[in-house]
Amino acid sequence: MHILADRLGLNICQVLVKVHVLTGDDALSKIGTKHAAYTCDPDHYLHNFAESDDLTEESSQIVEEYLVRVWTGAVRKTLCKTFDNARYEQHINSQHPKPLELLPPTSSVIRNHIKRGFFILRNLFTILNEQSTVTEATNYGWSNEDGTMLPVKGLKPIPPEMLIVCLCRGECDTRRCICKKGGVSCVVFCHASQDSECRNN
Repeated sequence: MHILADRLGLNICQVLVKVHVLTGDDALSKIGTKHAAYTCDPDHYLHNFAESDDLTEESSQIVEEYLVRVWTGAVRKTLCKTFDNARYEQHINSQHPKPLELLPPTSSVIRNHIKRGFFILRNLFTILNEQSTVTEATNYGWSNEDGTMLPVKGLKPIPPEMLIVCLCRGECDTRRCICKKGGVSCVVFCHASQDSECRNN
């Protein structure tokens, strides 16, 4: 290992540690394959990640773009830079709608994954530095549930205005329709009878 590390150099060795943590280790979920992780130019994307005590928005964006490439795979190219875009792209490009569990995670979920990766890497890189202080895990994508540290899921709740169900009988262009008043289109659950032709969609 020491011979290999000497040949690769310190910078590459540190990047490989970042690759391993961010794409799935004992504490973080798996993203893509290790093969894709090592062939998607990690040195370019991860060179400065977790090298200081600050996790910036710019750094998170760069790491998210890298993880999108890893999720997509080493062979397939994508222009997407966020998981929200990759999720949409994969949905519309599928011949048959994919189940939700087969779509990529959302950007809000992956950003908490990146925070947890940052927390783990900062502690790894500073573990031998007596002057360093251990950061609070709860500031980096973890929550303390009765003494157990659990990952924050980062799921965005559906806005209340999207949960409106008007129960109109198809004449949904009137003032009585609460969907129309709320400024949203009716959904399939709005009408007991699917035979009525909705005018607010």
